[in-house]
Amino acid sequence: MSERYKVLIVEDERVVAKDLALTIESMGYDVIGSAASRDEALAICAQTVPDIVLMDIRIKGSVDGIDTAKELLELYGLNVIYLTAHADVASIDRAKRTRPHAYLLKPVKPGELQGAIEIAMFKKTTAS
Repeated sequence: MSERYKVLIVEDERVVAKDLALTIESMGYDVIGSAASRDEALAICAQTVPDIVLMDIRIKGSVDGIDTAKELLELYGLNVIYLTAHADVASIDRAKRTRPHAYLLKPVKPGELQGAIEIAMFKKTTAS
């Protein structure tokens, strides 16, 4: 890995978010923040736009992770990797509309997560 990509974690379970942050930082990435809801995610992105977002589908508030990802894509063109416990067809079909770079089931292995981040960032840099 040559760059320290900026990562935003959107996860409503604080313990899971903290564990993810430690894992991400140990991989050499910068965690710019952790949000539990759409509003928190938008507030963080308004201050510092991340390179990639790790998004849970079930988050706090009336707007779920898929609709939040759609909004972040429209506003900032952000790369999203879903980290979720939900593998139902309806969730996957909705998530596909946000053009995610990955849809990983929890608990995710660190190697799978790092691979997904690296491929997502490679696609982003080669597409620009």
